[in-house]
Amino acid sequence: MGPSCLNNEAAPFIVDASTIINLNGTNCAPAILAAIPNRIIVMDAVVDELRMDNRNSRDDAQLLASLLADGLVSEITLEALRAIISSAS
Repeated sequence: MGPSCLNNEAAPFIVDASTIINLNGTNCAPAILAAIPNRIIVMDAVVDELRMDNRNSRDDAQLLASLLADGLVSEITLEALRAIISSAS
């Protein structure tokens, strides 16, 4: 296994819907994300997915909206992600 991207603060850390759901489940998502030095990125499709998912009593879309509003997570499009990847090459 290669080195962790967390040792390179310039590398973005991309999270998916299950990661957001699990972070929200801890009730400590802001503290956990604040401890990670990397920029945390969530795709706009993940935001949409969580808005449509209401299978549990916790509103993961609203909790994600709070993380976004607090600047702990950044929402980007696929095109923006491609630009980040190509600029890193």
